[in-house]
Amino acid sequence: MKDLQTTKSIKIKGDTFVFDISKMTVDDFIKIEANKQYLALNLYTELSSGQTIGSLNATHLVGMIATFRILKPEIEKDCIPTGDFLKLSFMDTRELFAVYVKDFVPWFKKWSDEFNSPFETKNEKSSDIDKNEK
Repeated sequence: MKDLQTTKSIKIKGDTFVFDISKMTVDDFIKIEANKQYLALNLYTELSSGQTIGSLNATHLVGMIATFRILKPEIEKDCIPTGDFLKLSFMDTRELFAVYVKDFVPWFKKWSDEFNSPFETKNEKSSDIDKNEK
């Protein structure tokens, strides 16, 4: 496995709040994906394939809320004046949204890319596996 950073520090309101997010478990991953569907009223797939900036932003907001609620519920409890992401005004989500898109998503993408890369064993290269499947 590549040298991947196992923990990501998320800083909110400058350095006022610092949360460490560790790599997720299978349970976390499943709960996040299910939560995305719930938050998007079971239309997450349609929303994420939308062709507008609004649908892209909504997809990221749903992902942010679902992810932080599962991996770091303290963010919602400690940083959100209303105690609920969904009750924030759209503009009040900007800083947290920027942290999610610029800091968390690239970190998680590295883990996701590694997980989705061709499987290799110690004695077998992925190119050998591809040849055996044909």
